[in-house]
Amino acid sequence: MKNIEKDIEKQIKSLKQTVKAELLKFAFFTTVLGIIVGTGNNPEWMKGSAAFSVAYIDLQVGLLIMRIDDTEEN
Repeated sequence: MKNIEKDIEKQIKSLKQTVKAELLKFAFFTTVLGIIVGTGNNPEWMKGSAAFSVAYIDLQVGLLIMRIDDTEEN
């Protein structure tokens, strides 16, 4: 029974690491897309909207990763 619990804990930890990695990839590609839109030949409102969206997404990803880290410690 102990081995099963340890195996489940390992799988949960591995899943958390995978989720964090995917969130970071999402944030990176969103940032790159925001830079492309922000520096392209686009209207000013689109540039501002891209900058705000990227900042908001990056903030949310950071908060999610912090929440995952908190659950690992507890």
